[in-house]
Amino acid sequence: MINLWALASRAAVAATLIGAAGIARAMSGPVARFEPSALVVRPVPPGGVPEPAAAPALALIRGRNPFRASRRSAAIAFRAETTTARANAAPAVVRPTLLLTGIAVGGHAVALLEGFPGSETPRLLAPGDSYGGFTLHAVFEDSALIRYRDTAMVVRLRRTVP
Repeated sequence: MINLWALASRAAVAATLIGAAGIARAMSGPVARFEPSALVVRPVPPGGVPEPAAAPALALIRGRNPFRASRRSAAIAFRAETTTARANAAPAVVRPTLLLTGIAVGGHAVALLEGFPGSETPRLLAPGDSYGGFTLHAVFEDSALIRYRDTAMVVRLRRTVP
């Protein structure tokens, strides 16, 4: 019966020896020498640098834009001044998503709200209280009325307990 482990180990040793012999042979050979006098310097023609042989192919690629599905140039050319005008425009107003997580209605109605910018904890607000530019105007049985700048929002309770 053939012992596969012995056969595999012998093959590995043989491959290692063949590789080492090849490296030793390559290292013992003569080193190629570079002679600066063999360098050929060609003068630049009077018309400038000659056009590469691939110039017609490059013109064809430019004519059929490979990065667009229609293979045609864009109808509106890119202009840097339009992007800088957009960059200098006022940023869009970001309204955070507020969550109404709790309500206590009784003598003094209060609302427990989450999602204020810069606050990772819920805030307990009574009608008339403000936090981060938001003002709680009214608390109802299952919702709260909140004003933020020029917008009034009704935030509904996330879940109700009977």
